[in-house]
Amino acid sequence: MTANSHDAVLIGLGFTGLMTLTHLVRLAQGRPLRVAVADPSPLTPGGVAYGTAAPEHILNVRTAQMGAFAGQPGHFLEWLQGADGQRAVQASGLAAPPL
Repeated sequence: MTANSHDAVLIGLGFTGLMTLTHLVRLAQGRPLRVAVADPSPLTPGGVAYGTAAPEHILNVRTAQMGAFAGQPGHFLEWLQGADGQRAVQASGLAAPPL
């Protein structure tokens, strides 16, 4: 990586890294964005917290109260109930979280 070759560098792709990337993409508003990612974990994306084999460990907040964006506390539930969320649940092999 050379100086000024990236707009941002993310260290880790756990929840915080993924949300930082999400916000960077939203703020870029379609402009080119160069992001380098450094994460040696084989569990990425999602980080260690999402590498558990016990499905009850994945969520620790009621689904309807989860949101990663200010002023949108129901954003996760809306996404989960949509087509992308349903595909993610099927791909995970886990049961959908309780609403």
